[in-house]
Amino acid sequence: MVALGAIQHAGVPGLTLFDLDEPFSLPALATAAILLAGAALALLGRAAGARGAWTVVAAVLAALGAEKLLGAHERVQAQVGLGWAIAWLPAVVAATVALVGAAWLLRARPPVAIATLAGAGAWTAGQALEGTFGLESLGAVAGEALELAGAALVFLALLSGSSAWLAPPAAGESAPRDVWGVVERAACELDPRRVGLVLAAVIALLAGLGGLVAAGLGPYVFDLNAEQNIPAAAAAAMSAGAAACAHLLWRGDRSAGRWWWWAVMAVVLGFLAVDELGVIHEDIQEASGIHPGQLVLLPLVVVAGLGWIAVLLRMKDVDARRPWIAGAAAWVAAQTIDATQPPNQFVWTVVPEEALEMAGSALLGLGLLITLQAIVRAREAQPDAAPSPPPVPASSALRTGTATRTARSGSATR
Repeated sequence: MVALGAIQHAGVPGLTLFDLDEPFSLPALATAAILLAGAALALLGRAAGARGAWTVVAAVLAALGAEKLLGAHERVQAQVGLGWAIAWLPAVVAATVALVGAAWLLRARPPVAIATLAGAGAWTAGQALEGTFGLESLGAVAGEALELAGAALVFLALLSGSSAWLAPPAAGESAPRDVWGVVERAACELDPRRVGLVLAAVIALLAGLGGLVAAGLGPYVFDLNAEQNIPAAAAAAMSAGAAACAHLLWRGDRSAGRWWWWAVMAVVLGFLAVDELGVIHEDIQEASGIHPGQLVLLPLVVVAGLGWIAVLLRMKDVDARRPWIAGAAAWVAAQTIDATQPPNQFVWTVVPEEALEMAGSALLGLGLLITLQAIVRAREAQPDAAPSPPPVPASSALRTGTATRTARSGSATR
């Protein structure tokens, strides 16, 4: 990703998605996602004590992730005319102090604390390069690379720490569970109803702001008809979350081996997330002239439909089936609206179409989450099978029986 960003900075066309200087590019989204995931892990650290300190670390990481997603300080510098030292340096100092504090909280595990310090140092160095050389410079590109590496180091350190908080080793095990084991445990801690309410509020907010943009009253970053902005990032995140749940089901559903339809749905939902950011099918449609655009994805639609039916038949919980069916209905309604829209023209139906797509991905993810939690609960509730006693040889059984009869005879004689 960094290499492609450097090539794009050198002037090679067709790689704007990897622009290291732009918000909502893939590098910016990756950095923001890593920081936000680190914030979630820091919140889980409160279970180990020092709740206030971990809350501060989580708030700082969440703020850095949101800022990275929006490119807030670059916008302030460009539009207000403030210098880097005024617009961003105080926040850099505060964030560095918070990250060093996280390393101190992890001091009981020296390798993890050292990794946290290294990540904080890389992130701060990246910010310093940007401040020294300015935006759109080669130094700023190097700074973005260091920022991404630093965020990744901090996240991995917190993930290693959270393996002790969330998923301690089972009896007889010396190593903690793998990364996906930690993620599975974290997913099982979520309340599907609360998750659904939060997602519904986010979708309603984005739809409302997108409606204002359609009326000419809102900023571009909330344009539902555009790519690489806040609604696109939110839609991609919802599809990616559903794909992660499908992958966890592929790993965790052991009722009949690894059921490959889970993996199929993980790939389909993962592609939807990437397509939302990379506008893949739109580029293919524009190059081929095929209309409506749904024809471009027809093979994927067929596979997704078969996978959806297979998963529906496998779902046992009605609470999981309801959002799974509603999510598919929302996606079908969204694509029906999209197919009736004139090409290369903005119409108001874009607002309900994009809102229905986000709602569809969110509902599919909720159905998979409820199924995952049910499967994990059933798996953990099963008692370990007691080992059967070894077979007794016939000769030993004969001797035992003879000895028993002899003992009884002796007792009777006495």
